[in-house]
Amino acid sequence: MRCRVAGLAVAASSLLGGCTWFQSNAMVTPPICDPSAFAQAAVLPLPPAAATRARPRKGVPLKVASSFPVGGGVNDIGSWTTMEEGVSAWRLRLVSANAKSMALHLKPFDLSDGTQLWLCTPDGDKQGPFTGKGPSGISELWSPALTGSELWVEVIAADKQRSDIQLGLKEVFAAFR
Repeated sequence: MRCRVAGLAVAASSLLGGCTWFQSNAMVTPPICDPSAFAQAAVLPLPPAAATRARPRKGVPLKVASSFPVGGGVNDIGSWTTMEEGVSAWRLRLVSANAKSMALHLKPFDLSDGTQLWLCTPDGDKQGPFTGKGPSGISELWSPALTGSELWVEVIAADKQRSDIQLGLKEVFAAFR
C-alpha cells in the first residue's frame, strides 16, 4: 500500500499504524494527532451524552447514544494551521461530557488527491487515514467510534489543494452506554 501526503511520497507501514514520510533518506513518523497541536485547535463543545431513561419500554430499542446535528464544514468550524511549507492541517476538537465513545457522520466527504483525514483521541487512539470520497466512494463517511468524551479531527492537505476539499460535519454521535 502506498500513501501520498501533500505531494510527498510516503510508504504505508502497519507497524507504525499508517503512513511514514521519507525525507533526506531519513524515516520520520508524520505529525498526525500531535497533542501540542490540538491544544491550540478550535473546540466544538457538544451537549453531554445522557440517557433519557434507564430501561426502555417493551418493544422499544435501548438507546445507546445521543446524536448532535452540526452542519458545518472546513470553512465554518475548526482551524487551519501550517505544518511545514506547503502543507497545512485543519483541526477540530469535539467534546461531549459523559460520552463513552464518539463517532462522526461526514457529508459531503470529498478530499482532494493526497489529502488525509484522521480521527484521534487524547489517549492516543487513531483511525485513518480516510481519503478520497470515503471507503464506499459515495462522498460520505460514517466513522468508527473512538473511546472517550473528546474526539480530534485532523485533515492534512497541500496548501494548493485546500480549496478543493469538500468536507461537512453532518452529525456527531456520543455514546453513553
